[in-house]
Amino acid sequence: RVGYYVNNAYETEELRENPPEKIDLTQVKREVLVSKPRVTRFNIKWDDAPAASADSASSSTNNPTAAAESSQVSVQ
Repeated sequence: RVGYYVNNAYETEELRENPPEKIDLTQVKREVLVSKPRVTRFNIKWDDAPAASADSASSSTNNPTAAAESSQVSVQ
């Protein structure tokens, strides 16, 4: 994920030093620092898959009869 630092400040030095009590949005300038992107990296744990579920999924895929038998429910 990539993010950027954003500064919101008044355009004139006078307003920056003595800001009004109520913010005047017409005088505020937004500056996005595109030269310094903030990169956040996330680790993906590829090897954390449970072995039992992977084995049962592959056995039912390779053996259609076993898959059909396991999906049948007997009611008495």
